[in-house]
Amino acid sequence: MFGFGKKHEPSERKKRVRSLLHDFTHLQIDTIVVEAIAGIGAPAPRVATVEIIEAYERKLLTLKRLGTHERLSAGSDFADTVAHLQLIAERAEDTSAPPPARNKDKHLLRRIAVNARNLVDMLQEMGAWPQAGDDSFGRANVKISRMWEIRTNPIVMQTVIGLDGDVVNRIDSDYVGADFAPLHEVHQRAVRTGLETWNTLIETVVKLVDAFTDRR
Repeated sequence: MFGFGKKHEPSERKKRVRSLLHDFTHLQIDTIVVEAIAGIGAPAPRVATVEIIEAYERKLLTLKRLGTHERLSAGSDFADTVAHLQLIAERAEDTSAPPPARNKDKHLLRRIAVNARNLVDMLQEMGAWPQAGDDSFGRANVKISRMWEIRTNPIVMQTVIGLDGDVVNRIDSDYVGADFAPLHEVHQRAVRTGLETWNTLIETVVKLVDAFTDRR
C-alpha cells in the first residue's frame, strides 16, 4: 500500500545551497544597451534597491500597470520597501491587465517580476539594511549590484555556459547582421574574459578541497 504524504517544500538552507551551486556551475554573460554611461559602480544595497525600484516603476507606469500615486515614497523604511517590491512583482505578473503590444515588453515584465521576488527573498533574509562595511550578505549584495547594472535596459546578447559544457547563445533579432559586428566582438571578448575568470575560480576551489581532504 502506497501513501501520499504532504509534499515538503525545500528548506531555506537547501534553497540557498541550490542557488549557490547553480551560480557556481553556470556562467552568464549579458551585453546591454544603455542611453548613457554614468561611469560609476553600484551604490550601497539600500540605494541600489531604491534605484532598481524606480526603474521598474517607470516601466510599469509606461505600461499602465502602476498608478503614479502608488510609487514608493521617499525615505520609506525597510518593511515598506519589501512590501512595495511584492506589489511590483504582482503588477508585472497581472494577467488581467492588457498585454503589452511589444513582445520585448512581455519579456521585460517577466524579468521585473522575477527580480522583484528575488529581491524580496534576499531582503527578508537580511532582515534590515546592512550597515556600512558589513559584508555578511556579500552574495546578496553582488546580486543586487547585478540587477542595478541591468535594471530595465535591453539585453541584446546573452551567453550561458554550464559546467557540463552546455552553451546557449541568445541574440536580439534587432542586433543581427554585419552592422553589429563590433558589438558581437565586444560580447565575445566578455565571454572569453568571463571564462578565464571562471576557470581560475574553479581551479582555486578544487585546490582548496584537495588541501582540506589531504589534511583529514
